[in-house]
Amino acid sequence: GLEWLRKGTLRLAGIRARSSAQDEYDETIEDLEDDPLPPEGQPDWAGRAIAFKGVLLEGIEIVLIVSVIASQPGSAAPALIGAGAAFVATIGFGVALRGHLAELPETEVKWGVGALLSSFGVFFCGEGLGVDWPGGEAALLYIAAILAVTSWVEIAQLGRRSQPT
Repeated sequence: GLEWLRKGTLRLAGIRARSSAQDEYDETIEDLEDDPLPPEGQPDWAGRAIAFKGVLLEGIEIVLIVSVIASQPGSAAPALIGAGAAFVATIGFGVALRGHLAELPETEVKWGVGALLSSFGVFFCGEGLGVDWPGGEAALLYIAAILAVTSWVEIAQLGRRSQPT
């Protein structure tokens, strides 16, 4: 989360180029244009290994999160039901809103996700250290707000410095 927030701050300040997954995809396709494809009928083992690695990493993360939540007495069923509902909802929203989501400004979305992920990280790090957050879980809201405001102050300061005088 912090890396997304840092990159988003730099991009919004004009120090780094704005995000564009489509441009990155087009550049990668262009770079790979001259690379030979596997022979017809042969599997692309390198491509499969890379895809497997990404899916495995995300899968392990989800399993760990659900396992930790389910480890509390009486929490296994709600954790599994919640994970299943989140899976179905994510797929459903993704399919239903695909066109609208594609129109969102990528840099701002990544910045916002970075702020939210960072707030979760700060909150749960504090929880692990025994911090008694004022407001309990509502602390996530003010932590996210503090991170966002701090980032916008940085964006303004960096933006002024990067402007030619």
